[in-house]
Amino acid sequence: MISALRGARGCVTQLAPLTERILEQCPELELFAVGRGGPVNVNLDAAARHGVTVTSAPGRNATATAEHTIAMILAAVRRIPGVHSELKQAVWRGDYYQYDQVGIELSRACVGLVGYGAIGKRVAKTLKGFGVRVLVTDPYIAADALTDVDESVGLLDYDAVCDALDSGHKVYYGQFDDDARLGLTYHRARPRREVLLPGSLGHVAAQDALPTP
Repeated sequence: MISALRGARGCVTQLAPLTERILEQCPELELFAVGRGGPVNVNLDAAARHGVTVTSAPGRNATATAEHTIAMILAAVRRIPGVHSELKQAVWRGDYYQYDQVGIELSRACVGLVGYGAIGKRVAKTLKGFGVRVLVTDPYIAADALTDVDESVGLLDYDAVCDALDSGHKVYYGQFDDDARLGLTYHRARPRREVLLPGSLGHVAAQDALPTP
């Protein structure tokens, strides 16, 4: 990487790292452009110290992530992975037809979205086609910022979203920050037919706040 960047003023990359050592060895570098949603492969503090501008492409994969989220929701509420695994092992349980085993119908579900940015808006739009009641919470947007397209989406604060999901079948989806992680402890005593789908990195969900299977 150092030999490739030596003498270069700019770099466009997807995964290549930008470290303190690279910056020290490549003093002519001025721009480091990352073609992904966030510059997670860049030492931002070091880049700032060396006067290197770092750019990324927020929302680049928003559509793909939203579609994958819908796929995960459907797989989770209809129990597809577990049943598929059992069928591969030649297991067919007689209780598949029981009410508590057949999964959740999205047309009767209420979905709480933690975050209503590029991904959350696409997820909400798709879920509305299933007849889902959608509630969102996002500290970075105001209710009057919603457009006519969003008029059927309920914007509440985080605790209000949790309270509003007290009845019926629930699905939680979100990009969790530290505050939202703390909020997960609030769900310990809630009904077992709820589904939680972290939409960002897996480790950001507070695993110890979730009920055991």
